[in-house]
Amino acid sequence: MESRHMDFIISKSPVLEILCIQANLLMDRLTLVSRSIRCVQLIGASDLENVMDEAPKLERLIIWESFTRCRKGPGSHKRIKIGHAPALSILGYLEPELHTLQIGNTTIKTGTKASPSTMVPTVKILCLKVCFGVRNEAKILPCFLRCFPNVESLDIESKKIAETTGKLNLKFWEESGAIECIRSHVDLMIFQNFRGDRCELSFLKFFLENARMLTNLAIVCVNGSFGSLAEENAKVKPLFDTKWASNCCQLLLFESAFAEGQGLEMQNFERGYNFSVRDPFAIIVRA
Repeated sequence: MESRHMDFIISKSPVLEILCIQANLLMDRLTLVSRSIRCVQLIGASDLENVMDEAPKLERLIIWESFTRCRKGPGSHKRIKIGHAPALSILGYLEPELHTLQIGNTTIKTGTKASPSTMVPTVKILCLKVCFGVRNEAKILPCFLRCFPNVESLDIESKKIAETTGKLNLKFWEESGAIECIRSHVDLMIFQNFRGDRCELSFLKFFLENARMLTNLAIVCVNGSFGSLAEENAKVKPLFDTKWASNCCQLLLFESAFAEGQGLEMQNFERGYNFSVRDPFAIIVRA
């Protein structure tokens, strides 16, 4: 199915509320112009741009998994555009490695200043996949977060890389400046695929030093990455050496129920379009 065929289907479906696409082959762009669709879900979306031009009832844009057939690098990123989507409350997973974020007519880049025209204040649940050891991805993360000032639940998955491309210490994050959603609204953060790398710990320290409304920080370790609970506790110990902004936060340490790269059965359409499930990105873990 090509993009023009999907455009036709959407235009002729005035009561369609849920749109799910899996493993697209010929589509290179999904343009959402619909007054009825509430939920869009993508699994295994390859080289697919998502353009929400006119979607007044859209509440959820869920991208379970993305990949690119093209060589990674400049020009290979696929656009996620949020035009008119005043009801959007759940968004993710955004991946700086694969996606370029556009709000209205503004493309979000490193150094983009927050303004009303670059913000989506309705989003409450935001999910991202980030390579913390890659400097360019780490630099764009604060810019992405500033686009969603009222996020209350933040889910970040740490992606594995072969080698780091920069020294990403606590000073690096402090120099990025204040981030409104972290400072004033996030009360839950789930940090997935924790390995105890220095770049991960630096971000988590920055987060704890600034998240004044935080009540729960759930750190989910990669399955089998640590030999014992004592080793897991030792890896997160540096987080207790910093001053937390919240006086009522608890740190919860878990191990993923799945090995890294597995557990795709958790990514299913039913979770995403079940509107009784507040957070479809909830994961199965074990203490």
